[in-house]
Amino acid sequence: MIAITGATGLLGGFIASRFISAGEKVVGLTRKRITVDDSHEQPENITWREVNLLDPISISESLKDVHTVIHSAALVSFNPRKTKEIFETNTEGTKNIVDACLAVGVKKLIHISSVSALGRQKGIYRINEESHWTNKTLTSDYALSKYQAEVEVYRGHEEGLEVSIVNPSVILAPSDWSSSSSQLFKYIWNENSFYTDGFLNYVDARDVANMVYVLSKSNFNGERFIASTNLISFKNIFDEIAKRFNKKPPSIRINTPFSEVLAFLENIRCTLTNQEPVITKHTVQMAAEPFYYDNKKAVEKLNLSFHTLAETLDFCCPYYLQKITTNK
Repeated sequence: MIAITGATGLLGGFIASRFISAGEKVVGLTRKRITVDDSHEQPENITWREVNLLDPISISESLKDVHTVIHSAALVSFNPRKTKEIFETNTEGTKNIVDACLAVGVKKLIHISSVSALGRQKGIYRINEESHWTNKTLTSDYALSKYQAEVEVYRGHEEGLEVSIVNPSVILAPSDWSSSSSQLFKYIWNENSFYTDGFLNYVDARDVANMVYVLSKSNFNGERFIASTNLISFKNIFDEIAKRFNKKPPSIRINTPFSEVLAFLENIRCTLTNQEPVITKHTVQMAAEPFYYDNKKAVEKLNLSFHTLAETLDFCCPYYLQKITTNK
């Protein structure tokens, strides 16, 4: 049996669906009890078990009869006011997952990390699985929490747990566009006028889910794989989304210094309203550097291919259009 943490999330649902379509028995580990009323967009044929990532006992109890755990639960946030929650969920939660797997005899753990855990430095364009973390990186609390989570996974590997790590870039998928990377689509639908200098490494959620499935059937142990399709400017991806929405694309370019001013003002706004910031100083700095995450290892060793940007947007945009039409 396969257990998936974060199965109600943007990526976790796709991972669950991939395994279910292959005839696997899947257990979804969730913080709250799933009912008929709130499971209409969740994968069918899945067994739900409540779990608290900060409670090792509840994790161990949830892993009964499980041979493989896919740990996709995480808090993706660049909000400086959520630092404690970020490290609790991403680092401590992963530590507890590793300990529970070792305690109950789970055979394999597939950890969903992030390309941010690979480290980023000015002047280095291409990043692959051999890149090493350094304190001189362009980083964030989220990146550090995911790096520390990987340390816990490798610690589990040294203690006998079979592990694989997947490092996705920004995941594009049809989902709730009020959160995560789906806000890109909402930004264009609202016909915002501004775009920033900057670049985006992206990947289709279906490709990440397929990589996880392939790794679950492979003999790779103690290795990580980058899940990223390509690098694109924000201007280009905004134009492509706008075309599919029949909306006016952003046309006013703002440079990095001005973006940092906006990030400062956004921080003040979110402090007063207790909302999640759209941009922060960290996201501005990271977007300004054109890092390319190399998927060569996944293509050659796992024999994987990735959807093109056009295929991904043609998959995502009709979902949002249908949602908007339905909710009118």
